[in-house]
Amino acid sequence: MNIRNTTMKYSLILGSLFLFCLFPLSLFAAPVIRTGDQVSLKEDQGVTGDFYAVGRSVSNSSQMDADAYIIAASIVQNGEVAADLLMIAATAQVLGPVGDDVRIVAGNAVVSDHVAGDVVVVGGELTILSTAEIDGDVIFYGGSLDLAGKVGGSVFARAEDVRIDGTVGKDIDAVGARSVTLGAHADVAGDVVYESHAEIVRALDANVGGTVTRNETGALDEPSSAPSILPLVVLLFSGFAARFVFGAHLATLLTRTQNSFGMSALVGFAAFILAPVALALAFASMVGAAIGLVLLLAYLFAVIVAILLSGVFVGGAISHYATGATSYSIFWMTIGTLVLYALSMLPYIGLLATLLIILMVLGGMIIKLYELIK
Repeated sequence: MNIRNTTMKYSLILGSLFLFCLFPLSLFAAPVIRTGDQVSLKEDQGVTGDFYAVGRSVSNSSQMDADAYIIAASIVQNGEVAADLLMIAATAQVLGPVGDDVRIVAGNAVVSDHVAGDVVVVGGELTILSTAEIDGDVIFYGGSLDLAGKVGGSVFARAEDVRIDGTVGKDIDAVGARSVTLGAHADVAGDVVYESHAEIVRALDANVGGTVTRNETGALDEPSSAPSILPLVVLLFSGFAARFVFGAHLATLLTRTQNSFGMSALVGFAAFILAPVALALAFASMVGAAIGLVLLLAYLFAVIVAILLSGVFVGGAISHYATGATSYSIFWMTIGTLVLYALSMLPYIGLLATLLIILMVLGGMIIKLYELIK
C-alpha cells in the first residue's frame, strides 16, 4: 500500500512538472484553453493570460495580453497578441499586431501587420505583405519567400525561390535554389549574400546599400541562429515507419505510457541517470567490459528510439486532449511531431519539456520490456 501511495505521489509531482514545462503558464493569470472542430473568438472577448487553442479551424479576433499557442488546419489571427505567437497549421494568417516573436510551422503563412520581434517560419510558402512591419529578423526555411513589407533587422532564407520587394534594415543572406529576386521596391541597407543556380534578378530601381555577393552553390554556411529542418524530417519519417511496422503494438505502448506518465517519467529519469553509472562500473573491470559494451549499445539504441517516437507520443496525447480519444493516425502523428519540433525551439523551458517527454517514452519502453520478460 505504501509503495502504491509513493508511486502516486511521484506521479503527481512529475505530472505537474510536465504540465508546467509543456505549458509555460503565467503566475498571475490562468490560461485560456479552447478546443473543438471550429474555435472562434470575437473582438469583444478579451483574453487574460496565455491562450491555447487546438482545432480544425481557429479564428481569433480578440485581444490577448500574453502568449498565444495555436494548432489547427487553418488559423486566422486577427486580434492583437501582446507577447509571443506560435502557430502550427496548414494555413496560418497573422493579420493583427504581435508584441514579440512570431514562430510558424505551416504549409502557407501570411504576415500583414506589425511584429515587434522576429518572424521564424518553417513551411511551404511565406508571404509578408506590404502592410507588414517587422522590427526584428526574418528567418525562413521552406519553399518560397515573398517579402514586400518592412524588416528592421536581417533576412535569412533557405528556400526554392526568394523574392524581396520591400525594405530590409540590415543584411540579406539567402539561398534560392531556383531564383533570388530583388524587386523594384527593394531597399536593402546592408549587404546581399546569396546562393543560387541562377544569377540574381535585380530590378533597375532596387537599392542595395552594401555589396551583392554570389557564393558558389553549397558553399554558404548556415549561422547557428537558424533552425534546421532535418530533425523534423527525421522525426516524421521515423514516426511513420514505426506506425506501419509495429502498428497496434506501438499504440499500446504509447497509450500505456500516456496513462501512467508519472511512473514512466520516473523510470525514464532513473534509467537516464543510473545507466551511465552502471556502465562505468562495468567497464572498470575486464570481465564486465564485454557486457558493458552490449549494455551501452542497448542503452543508446533505447534512447534513440525514445527520441524518434516522442513526436508520435505527443500526437496521441494531443488527440486525447482535443477529441477525448487517443489516436495515432497520420494526421495526429504529424501534428505531434510539429508540436515537439516547435517546442524544442523554445529556449530553456522548451528544451526541458522536450527532455521530459523523451524520458516518459523511454520509461514506458523499459516498463513494457520488464513486463514482457517478467
